Amino acid sequence: MDSRYFAAFLDIAGRLCTVIGGGQVAERKIKTLLACGARIRIVSPGLTPELGRLAAEGAIEHIARPYEPGDTEGAFLTIAATDSREVNRLVVEEVNKEGRLVNSVHGAAEANLIFPAVVDRGPLQVAISTSGTGPVVAKAIREDLEEYFGEEFEVYLHKLSSVREHLKQTIDEEKMRAEVLLAIVQSRVRELLRSGNEAEADRIIRSIIEGQGNS
Repeated sequence: MDSRYFAAFLDIAGRLCTVIGGGQVAERKIKTLLACGARIRIVSPGLTPELGRLAAEGAIEHIARPYEPGDTEGAFLTIAATDSREVNRLVVEEVNKEGRLVNSVHGAAEANLIFPAVVDRGPLQVAISTSGTGPVVAKAIREDLEEYFGEEFEVYLHKLSSVREHLKQTIDEEKMRAEVLLAIVQSRVRELLRSGNEAEADRIIRSIIEGQGNS
């Protein structure tokens, strides 16, 4: 039986992530890590202009030289992102010996972590993996899901979260709170947000909360 990846989400806020390499691929990976609050150390003789700016601002730590053994020490997660397959292999080998997390831009065969295709709508994150067998398929699935979970979905989830907090303060019975939230979910609120009619969506939410309607 072929092995499968274990699906999980990691909290990397405040954790050290080391990236070996300073090109465009490294830049994309680093931006993803920074958005999740990671501390970044990058080892590379050169950087893209954007990474250079981040280093100059102190947003990332830059060690300006080629990779050397020991550079991954202390990292919660390491990314091998050089343009040299051999260097990336050595990085992966070093991290694997320590039993820590490592990703390689040259594929998942030796690394123990992959970056899935992700649909990002604020609180909602949907990760798609084909276990390395079909990246193009994963991308196509992501694009389909991005259409289904449109940009309105982030606003929708924030509104539901606000309603949930309000109900905690005003309704003691958990079952009743759940019924109100379900009524909102089953209403036209998301459809209205998708069409840009936020005022009407808010009116329906208020109506349901007040028990004056079941739109």
